Amino acid sequence: MVAAQFTLYLNNCNVNNVVRLALIDQGLDTCDSFLGFNDGDMKAVCRRIIQPGGTLPGRGAAAGRANRGTPVTFVSEINLRKACFYRNYMNRIQRTFVAAAATMILVQDVWDDRFDLENPDRDVEREVIKDPAPMVKVDDIKKTLEDIDNVLNKRKGLGGSPLAYTTRDTLTLPENTPGEADQGFGMASREAESIRRTRHDGPAYRQDNIAVRAIIRHVAHGGPAWAWVSSFGRHSNGRGAYHALRTHYFGGSYTTRAVTKADATIENLHWDGRAKNYPLEKFFEQLNKAYTDLDENGEPVTEAKKVRHMLQSIRDPRLEAAKNTIMISDAHKENLAASVSHLAQALDMIKTTTVSTRNISTTQTHGGRGQGRGGRGGRGRGNAR
Repeated sequence: MVAAQFTLYLNNCNVNNVVRLALIDQGLDTCDSFLGFNDGDMKAVCRRIIQPGGTLPGRGAAAGRANRGTPVTFVSEINLRKACFYRNYMNRIQRTFVAAAATMILVQDVWDDRFDLENPDRDVEREVIKDPAPMVKVDDIKKTLEDIDNVLNKRKGLGGSPLAYTTRDTLTLPENTPGEADQGFGMASREAESIRRTRHDGPAYRQDNIAVRAIIRHVAHGGPAWAWVSSFGRHSNGRGAYHALRTHYFGGSYTTRAVTKADATIENLHWDGRAKNYPLEKFFEQLNKAYTDLDENGEPVTEAKKVRHMLQSIRDPRLEAAKNTIMISDAHKENLAASVSHLAQALDMIKTTTVSTRNISTTQTHGGRGQGRGGRGGRGRGNAR
Protein backbone atom coordinates (compact mmCIF):
# COMPACT_ATOMS: atom_id res chain seq x y z
CA MET A 1 0.00 0.00 0.00
CA VAL A 2 2.76 2.44 1.00
CA ALA A 3 4.84 1.51 -2.05
CA ALA A 4 1.80 1.94 -4.31
CA GLN A 5 1.18 5.43 -2.91
CA PHE A 6 4.81 6.32 -3.52
CA THR A 7 4.56 5.18 -7.13
CA LEU A 8 1.28 7.05 -7.62
CA TYR A 9 2.65 10.26 -6.11
CA LEU A 10 5.77 10.26 -8.27
CA ASN A 11 3.70 9.48 -11.36
CA ASN A 12 1.47 12.46 -10.52
CA CYS A 13 4.62 14.60 -10.30
CA ASN A 14 5.84 13.35 -13.68
CA VAL A 15 8.80 11.39 -12.29
CA ASN A 16 9.43 8.21 -14.34
CA ASN A 17 9.91 4.70 -12.99
CA VAL A 18 13.62 4.61 -13.72
CA VAL A 19 14.23 7.58 -11.46
CA ARG A 20 11.79 6.17 -8.89
CA LEU A 21 13.80 2.93 -8.68
CA ALA A 22 16.99 4.93 -8.34
CA LEU A 23 15.39 6.83 -5.46
CA ILE A 24 14.58 3.56 -3.76
CA ASP A 25 18.23 2.56 -4.09
CA GLN A 26 19.06 5.78 -2.21
CA GLY A 27 16.69 4.84 0.60
CA LEU A 28 13.73 6.99 -0.44
CA ASP A 29 10.97 4.43 -0.87
CA THR A 30 7.85 6.05 0.64
CA CYS A 31 6.18 9.46 0.51
CA ASP A 32 7.17 10.02 4.15
CA SER A 33 10.81 9.49 3.19
CA PHE A 34 10.80 13.06 1.91
CA LEU A 35 10.08 14.45 5.40
CA GLY A 36 12.96 16.45 6.76
CA PHE A 37 14.60 16.87 3.34
CA ASN A 38 15.00 20.41 2.03
CA ASP A 39 15.58 21.60 -1.52
CA GLY A 40 19.35 21.33 -1.21
CA ASP A 41 19.04 17.75 0.04
CA MET A 42 17.05 16.75 -3.04
CA LYS A 43 19.66 18.29 -5.32
CA ALA A 44 22.30 16.21 -3.53
CA VAL A 45 20.18 13.06 -3.93
CA CYS A 46 19.92 13.66 -7.67
CA ARG A 47 23.68 14.11 -7.94
CA ARG A 48 24.19 10.85 -6.06
CA ILE A 49 21.78 9.05 -8.41
CA ILE A 50 23.65 10.36 -11.44
CA GLN A 51 27.09 9.59 -10.01
CA PRO A 52 26.69 7.03 -7.24
CA GLY A 53 30.32 5.91 -7.31
CA GLY A 54 31.53 2.41 -6.49
CA THR A 55 31.16 -0.68 -8.65
CA LEU A 56 28.31 -2.79 -9.87
CA PRO A 57 27.52 -5.91 -7.82
CA GLY A 58 26.90 -9.36 -9.27
CA ARG A 59 28.79 -11.87 -11.35
CA GLY A 60 30.00 -12.14 -14.88
CA ALA A 61 31.16 -9.40 -17.19
CA ALA A 62 29.32 -6.61 -15.35
CA ALA A 63 30.78 -7.45 -11.95
CA GLY A 64 33.32 -4.96 -10.74
CA ARG A 65 32.56 -2.34 -13.35
CA ALA A 66 32.15 1.28 -12.32
CA ASN A 67 28.61 2.22 -11.41
CA ARG A 68 27.72 4.87 -13.98
CA GLY A 69 24.48 5.75 -12.21
CA THR A 70 21.06 6.66 -13.59
CA PRO A 71 20.42 9.67 -15.83
CA VAL A 72 18.18 12.30 -14.22
CA THR A 73 16.95 14.99 -16.57
CA PHE A 74 16.64 18.57 -15.47
CA VAL A 75 12.83 18.33 -15.59
CA SER A 76 12.86 15.17 -13.46
CA GLU A 77 15.09 16.83 -10.87
CA ILE A 78 12.79 19.87 -10.67
CA ASN A 79 9.75 17.63 -10.29
CA LEU A 80 11.43 15.64 -7.53
CA ARG A 81 12.19 18.86 -5.67
CA LYS A 82 8.55 19.93 -6.05
CA ALA A 83 7.34 16.56 -4.74
CA CYS A 84 9.64 16.83 -1.73
CA PHE A 85 8.64 20.40 -0.97
CA TYR A 86 4.91 19.66 -1.17
CA ARG A 87 5.15 16.61 1.12
CA ASN A 88 7.04 18.64 3.74
CA TYR A 89 4.66 21.56 3.39
CA MET A 90 1.63 19.38 4.10
CA ASN A 91 3.36 17.97 7.15
CA ARG A 92 4.37 21.42 8.38
CA ILE A 93 0.82 22.82 8.26
CA GLN A 94 -0.60 19.59 9.71
CA ARG A 95 -2.81 18.62 6.80
CA THR A 96 -3.46 15.03 5.79
CA PHE A 97 -1.37 13.97 2.81
CA VAL A 98 -3.25 11.94 0.18
CA ALA A 99 -1.10 10.75 -2.71
CA ALA A 100 -4.05 10.42 -5.08
CA ALA A 101 -5.12 14.04 -4.45
CA ALA A 102 -1.62 15.44 -4.90
CA THR A 103 -1.89 16.32 -8.57
CA MET A 104 0.85 18.13 -10.42
CA ILE A 105 -1.34 21.24 -10.61
CA LEU A 106 -1.68 21.35 -6.83
CA VAL A 107 1.99 20.57 -6.22
CA GLN A 108 3.00 23.25 -8.71
CA ASP A 109 0.74 25.81 -7.03
CA VAL A 110 2.41 25.28 -3.65
CA TRP A 111 5.85 25.26 -5.28
CA ASP A 112 5.18 28.62 -6.93
CA ASP A 113 4.51 30.11 -3.49
CA ARG A 114 7.66 28.67 -1.95
CA PHE A 115 10.36 30.79 -0.30
CA ASP A 116 14.01 30.67 -1.22
CA LEU A 117 15.17 29.49 2.19
CA GLU A 118 18.56 28.18 1.15
CA ASN A 119 19.73 31.47 -0.36
CA PRO A 120 17.54 34.27 1.04
CA ASP A 121 20.16 36.95 0.35
CA ARG A 122 20.00 36.17 -3.35
CA ASP A 123 16.26 36.71 -3.54
CA VAL A 124 16.13 40.17 -5.10
CA GLU A 125 12.39 40.47 -4.44
CA ARG A 126 12.70 39.76 -0.72
CA GLU A 127 11.85 42.81 1.39
CA VAL A 128 14.48 43.77 3.94
CA ILE A 129 12.74 43.36 7.29
CA LYS A 130 14.55 45.32 9.96
CA ASP A 131 14.26 44.56 13.67
CA PRO A 132 12.00 46.91 15.65
CA ALA A 133 13.65 49.81 17.45
CA PRO A 134 14.53 49.22 21.11
CA MET A 135 11.82 50.17 23.57
CA VAL A 136 13.05 53.12 25.64
CA LYS A 137 10.00 54.02 27.74
CA VAL A 138 6.78 52.29 28.79
CA ASP A 139 4.67 54.69 26.73
CA ASP A 140 6.18 53.12 23.61
CA ILE A 141 4.85 49.63 24.36
CA LYS A 142 1.90 49.76 21.97
CA LYS A 143 4.03 50.84 19.02
CA THR A 144 6.74 48.36 20.02
CA LEU A 145 4.36 45.41 20.00
CA GLU A 146 2.87 46.55 16.71
CA ASP A 147 6.39 46.69 15.25
CA ILE A 148 7.18 43.21 16.60
CA ASP A 149 3.98 41.81 15.09
CA ASN A 150 4.81 43.45 11.76
CA VAL A 151 8.26 41.81 11.70
CA LEU A 152 6.90 38.41 12.74
CA ASN A 153 4.24 38.54 10.01
CA LYS A 154 6.77 39.37 7.30
CA ARG A 155 9.92 37.48 8.27
CA LYS A 156 9.97 33.80 7.32
CA GLY A 157 11.13 30.91 9.45
CA LEU A 158 13.14 27.85 8.45
CA GLY A 159 10.18 26.06 6.94
CA GLY A 160 8.91 29.09 5.04
CA SER A 161 6.11 30.02 7.44
CA PRO A 162 5.95 33.59 8.79
CA LEU A 163 7.47 33.69 12.29
CA ALA A 164 4.10 34.87 13.60
CA TYR A 165 3.04 31.22 13.74
CA THR A 166 5.24 30.78 16.83
CA THR A 167 3.26 33.35 18.83
CA ARG A 168 -0.32 32.58 17.80
CA ASP A 169 -2.72 32.35 20.72
CA THR A 170 -4.44 29.08 19.82
CA LEU A 171 -2.35 25.96 19.30
CA THR A 172 -5.15 23.55 18.46
CA LEU A 173 -6.09 23.32 14.79
CA PRO A 174 -9.20 25.22 13.61
CA GLU A 175 -11.17 22.03 13.07
CA ASN A 176 -10.47 21.06 16.71
CA THR A 177 -11.18 24.49 18.20
CA PRO A 178 -14.71 25.29 19.46
CA GLY A 179 -16.29 28.14 17.54
CA GLU A 180 -13.78 27.94 14.70
CA ALA A 181 -13.85 26.13 11.36
CA ASP A 182 -11.20 25.13 8.86
CA GLN A 183 -11.39 27.55 5.91
CA GLY A 184 -9.89 25.00 3.54
CA PHE A 185 -6.54 24.37 1.93
CA GLY A 186 -4.68 27.58 1.11
CA MET A 187 -7.38 29.82 2.62
CA ALA A 188 -7.73 32.67 3.40
CA SER A 189 -4.22 32.90 1.99
CA ARG A 190 -1.15 30.68 1.97
CA GLU A 191 0.55 32.82 4.61
CA ALA A 192 -2.55 33.03 6.81
CA GLU A 193 -2.87 29.25 6.68
CA SER A 194 0.80 28.84 7.59
CA ILE A 195 0.46 31.15 10.59
CA ARG A 196 -2.65 29.37 11.84
CA ARG A 197 -1.57 25.76 11.25
CA THR A 198 2.24 25.41 11.29
CA ARG A 199 3.23 22.84 13.89
CA HIS A 200 4.96 23.73 17.16
CA ASP A 201 7.45 20.89 17.28
CA GLY A 202 10.53 19.68 15.47
CA PRO A 203 13.87 21.33 14.68
CA ALA A 204 12.37 24.10 12.49
CA TYR A 205 10.09 25.29 15.31
CA ARG A 206 12.94 25.22 17.82
CA GLN A 207 15.10 27.40 15.59
CA ASP A 208 12.24 29.77 14.80
CA ASN A 209 11.48 30.11 18.51
CA ILE A 210 15.10 31.10 19.07
CA ALA A 211 14.83 33.67 16.27
CA VAL A 212 11.74 35.24 17.89
CA ARG A 213 13.57 35.36 21.22
CA ALA A 214 16.43 37.25 19.55
CA ILE A 215 14.02 39.85 18.14
CA ILE A 216 12.42 40.44 21.54
CA ARG A 217 15.79 40.61 23.26
CA HIS A 218 16.90 43.29 20.81
CA VAL A 219 13.77 45.31 21.58
CA ALA A 220 13.69 44.87 25.37
CA HIS A 221 17.32 44.59 26.51
CA GLY A 222 18.32 47.51 28.73
CA GLY A 223 14.82 48.96 28.74
CA PRO A 224 11.78 48.85 31.04
CA ALA A 225 10.48 45.62 29.50
CA TRP A 226 13.65 43.60 30.09
CA ALA A 227 12.62 42.49 33.60
CA TRP A 228 9.58 40.72 32.15
CA VAL A 229 11.32 38.77 29.38
CA SER A 230 14.90 38.18 30.56
CA SER A 231 14.10 34.82 32.21
CA PHE A 232 13.05 33.30 28.88
CA GLY A 233 16.61 33.55 27.62
CA ARG A 234 17.66 30.39 29.44
CA HIS A 235 15.70 28.24 27.02
CA SER A 236 15.59 30.73 24.13
CA ASN A 237 11.81 30.71 24.43
CA GLY A 238 10.65 33.45 22.07
CA ARG A 239 7.01 32.44 22.32
CA GLY A 240 7.08 32.67 26.10
CA ALA A 241 8.84 36.06 26.03
CA TYR A 242 6.35 37.46 23.53
CA HIS A 243 3.30 36.44 25.56
CA ALA A 244 4.89 37.59 28.82
CA LEU A 245 5.40 41.02 27.27
CA ARG A 246 1.85 41.21 25.97
CA THR A 247 0.28 39.87 29.16
CA HIS A 248 2.13 42.30 31.40
CA TYR A 249 1.45 45.42 29.37
CA PHE A 250 -1.90 44.51 27.87
CA GLY A 251 -3.45 42.56 30.72
CA GLY A 252 -6.29 43.74 32.95
CA SER A 253 -4.29 46.51 34.66
CA TYR A 254 -3.12 47.96 31.34
CA THR A 255 -6.65 47.94 29.97
CA THR A 256 -7.92 49.84 33.00
CA ARG A 257 -5.15 52.43 32.72
CA ALA A 258 -5.66 52.86 28.96
CA VAL A 259 -9.43 53.32 29.30
CA THR A 260 -9.06 55.78 32.19
CA LYS A 261 -6.51 57.82 30.27
CA ALA A 262 -8.65 57.86 27.11
CA ASP A 263 -11.73 58.95 29.07
CA ALA A 264 -9.75 61.78 30.68
CA THR A 265 -8.43 62.92 27.31
CA ILE A 266 -11.89 63.05 25.77
CA GLU A 267 -13.31 64.85 28.80
CA ASN A 268 -10.62 67.53 29.00
CA LEU A 269 -9.86 68.08 25.33
CA HIS A 270 -11.17 71.21 23.64
CA TRP A 271 -10.21 73.55 20.81
CA ASP A 272 -10.93 77.28 20.58
CA GLY A 273 -8.48 78.27 17.85
CA ARG A 274 -6.52 80.69 20.04
CA ALA A 275 -3.27 78.75 20.50
CA LYS A 276 -1.08 79.08 17.42
CA ASN A 277 0.90 75.96 18.29
CA TYR A 278 -2.23 73.80 18.65
CA PRO A 279 -3.88 73.47 15.23
CA LEU A 280 -7.26 71.88 14.65
CA GLU A 281 -5.59 68.85 13.04
CA LYS A 282 -3.72 68.13 16.29
CA PHE A 283 -7.00 68.26 18.21
CA PHE A 284 -8.56 65.76 15.79
CA GLU A 285 -5.53 63.49 16.09
CA GLN A 286 -5.64 63.38 19.91
CA LEU A 287 -9.39 62.86 20.00
CA ASN A 288 -9.30 60.04 17.45
CA LYS A 289 -6.46 58.30 19.31
CA ALA A 290 -8.49 58.35 22.51
CA TYR A 291 -11.47 56.78 20.76
CA THR A 292 -9.19 54.16 19.17
CA ASP A 293 -7.76 53.26 22.57
CA LEU A 294 -11.27 52.79 23.96
CA ASP A 295 -12.23 50.60 21.01
CA GLU A 296 -9.09 48.44 21.28
CA ASN A 297 -9.68 47.91 24.99
CA GLY A 298 -13.25 46.75 24.74
CA GLU A 299 -15.16 50.00 25.31
CA PRO A 300 -16.15 51.28 21.88
CA VAL A 301 -18.09 54.53 21.44
CA THR A 302 -20.80 54.96 18.82
CA GLU A 303 -20.10 57.27 15.89
CA ALA A 304 -23.01 59.54 16.83
CA LYS A 305 -21.65 60.02 20.35
CA LYS A 306 -18.16 60.71 19.01
CA VAL A 307 -19.52 63.42 16.73
CA ARG A 308 -21.63 65.04 19.47
CA HIS A 309 -18.74 65.16 21.92
CA MET A 310 -16.37 66.54 19.29
CA LEU A 311 -18.77 69.37 18.45
CA GLN A 312 -19.14 70.21 22.15
CA SER A 313 -15.34 70.34 22.48
CA ILE A 314 -14.90 72.81 19.61
CA ARG A 315 -15.43 76.32 20.98
CA ASP A 316 -14.24 78.48 18.13
CA PRO A 317 -17.20 80.73 17.15
CA ARG A 318 -15.98 80.79 13.57
CA LEU A 319 -17.04 77.13 13.20
CA GLU A 320 -20.58 77.47 14.59
CA ALA A 321 -22.16 77.37 11.13
CA ALA A 322 -20.18 74.28 10.15
CA LYS A 323 -21.16 72.59 13.44
CA ASN A 324 -24.84 73.32 12.84
CA THR A 325 -24.57 71.83 9.35
CA ILE A 326 -23.16 68.62 10.78
CA MET A 327 -25.94 68.29 13.36
CA ILE A 328 -28.68 68.41 10.71
CA SER A 329 -26.85 66.32 8.11
CA ASP A 330 -27.50 62.56 8.06
CA ALA A 331 -24.21 62.09 6.22
CA HIS A 332 -22.22 63.73 9.01
CA LYS A 333 -23.90 63.43 12.40
CA GLU A 334 -23.13 59.70 12.65
CA ASN A 335 -19.81 59.73 10.81
CA LEU A 336 -16.79 61.11 12.67
CA ALA A 337 -14.44 61.02 9.67
CA ALA A 338 -16.89 62.94 7.48
CA SER A 339 -17.49 65.49 10.22
CA VAL A 340 -13.78 66.02 10.78
CA SER A 341 -13.27 66.56 7.06
CA HIS A 342 -16.17 69.06 6.91
CA LEU A 343 -14.82 71.11 9.83
CA ALA A 344 -11.29 71.15 8.42
CA GLN A 345 -12.56 72.37 5.04
CA ALA A 346 -14.73 75.00 6.68
CA LEU A 347 -11.80 76.35 8.68
CA ASP A 348 -9.60 76.47 5.56
CA MET A 349 -12.25 78.48 3.73
CA ILE A 350 -12.58 80.89 6.66
CA LYS A 351 -8.82 81.44 6.77
CA THR A 352 -8.63 81.97 3.01
CA THR A 353 -11.50 84.45 3.08
CA THR A 354 -9.97 86.34 6.00
CA VAL A 355 -6.60 86.66 4.25
CA SER A 356 -8.26 87.87 1.03
CA THR A 357 -10.31 90.47 2.90
CA ARG A 358 -7.23 91.78 4.67
CA ASN A 359 -5.33 92.07 1.39
CA ILE A 360 -8.14 94.03 -0.23
CA SER A 361 -8.43 96.33 2.77
CA THR A 362 -4.68 96.95 2.82
CA THR A 363 -4.61 97.73 -0.88
CA GLN A 364 -7.48 100.23 -0.60
CA THR A 365 -5.94 101.94 2.42
CA HIS A 366 -2.52 102.35 0.81
CA GLY A 367 -4.09 103.59 -2.42
CA GLY A 368 -6.17 106.26 -0.66
CA ARG A 369 -3.22 107.66 1.24
CA GLY A 370 -1.16 107.89 -1.91
CA GLN A 371 -3.86 109.89 -3.73
CA GLY A 372 -4.24 112.23 -0.82
CA ARG A 373 -0.55 113.05 -0.62
CA GLY A 374 -0.33 113.41 -4.36
CA GLY A 375 -3.31 115.78 -4.42
CA ARG A 376 -1.97 117.96 -1.66
CA GLY A 377 1.47 117.99 -3.22
CA GLY A 378 -0.01 118.95 -6.60
CA ARG A 379 -1.99 121.80 -5.18
CA GLY A 380 1.08 123.02 -3.28
CA ARG A 381 3.26 122.95 -6.33
CA GLY A 382 0.59 124.72 -8.34
CA ASN A 383 0.28 127.52 -5.81
CA ALA A 384 4.05 127.95 -5.71
CA ARG A 385 4.01 128.70 -9.40
